Amino acid sequence: MIDNHIPRVYNLKKGGGTLKEEKIEQLARLIYSAMPQLRRDYISPPHKNDEKLPRHAIFCLLILKKMKKISMSELADRLGVSNQQMTRIVNDLENRGALARQTDEKNRRQVNVSLLPDGENLARHYAKEAMDIFREKLSILSEDELDSLSYHLGECIRLIQKTENHNR
Repeated sequence: MIDNHIPRVYNLKKGGGTLKEEKIEQLARLIYSAMPQLRRDYISPPHKNDEKLPRHAIFCLLILKKMKKISMSELADRLGVSNQQMTRIVNDLENRGALARQTDEKNRRQVNVSLLPDGENLARHYAKEAMDIFREKLSILSEDELDSLSYHLGECIRLIQKTENHNR
């Protein structure tokens, strides 16, 4: 269901523009309507365990699980946080024994981070927890609906990436 109420901050007025402008406004309404539910139900659901990490710290672990080693600035960019926020996240995870920092040998100004064994365990735990949530939420869909959702999300990502590449 589309929520036609968008906070005034976005200043989107219904109608009055070209067909293309109206389609863009409709897409904005769809996106702003979907984001709170996606964040609440899929991205930031209640943790099943007592060890509660902030959402960005969990995503940091999951990115490091996949990338193995990454610079702090690239990690900040992938998470969409400032370098200062990234430093706080890394400090917290480092204090928990989840990751280690290393100065890059070729560029001494660059600091890389990688998971330690405890961090790998935490990343596996949160990846499993996330997959359990998706299985629970999406299990009510038929195979055709799952195929449709997969296709359309893939197209959304492709088109959003096209706009990002165009704006750089």
